[in-house]
Amino acid sequence: MSKKNQILITLEDSDLELCKSFRERVYDALPRGKNTIPSIVAKAMGVNRRAALMALSQLEKEGKLTSEMGTIKFEKSTSRCRVFTKL
Repeated sequence: MSKKNQILITLEDSDLELCKSFRERVYDALPRGKNTIPSIVAKAMGVNRRAALMALSQLEKEGKLTSEMGTIKFEKSTSRCRVFTKL
């Protein structure tokens, strides 16, 4: 193959950058043993609650998180939601 037709297929030679998936970024941001809810994750990551809940549920299916139903008290109200804990 001549030097003119040579093709390089490595990340070092291009402007590509490896990045983590949303689910991996959520997992890395959660402290071990602390509780969280999807609305807190959504606010911190800049996404809607449904996207945060999907990521947390997938992490739970992978065995990286546990969840339980709980009642959360806010300033003026209470809400039942899933509370996730990183293992």
